[in-house]
Amino acid sequence: MNAQTMNALMRENSEAFVTGNETIERSIASLREKMDRDHAALAANQAALSERVHQNHSTLSEKIHTVHMVLRDKIDQGQQAGHGLNWTCGGVARIKRR
Repeated sequence: MNAQTMNALMRENSEAFVTGNETIERSIASLREKMDRDHAALAANQAALSERVHQNHSTLSEKIHTVHMVLRDKIDQGQQAGHGLNWTCGGVARIKRR
């Protein structure tokens, strides 16, 4: 193989290497863009989920409070009517032992 052929092969290999490198760089850039889009979507979904959890917690807390108040009123009414219910320090109704 003469020097001219060797130079031509080296040039071809070098051009193929540069082309391959450019292809890899484009692929990396594309993957980074996709990762950024996915990250933004994930952050939006996390924010929406957090808001939903907060709303559910608030609704559940309100319902528990309402049930607690209704039961407390019912027990107080029963106590006033002489049905033998007492509140303990912890807010739990106990039936009087007679």
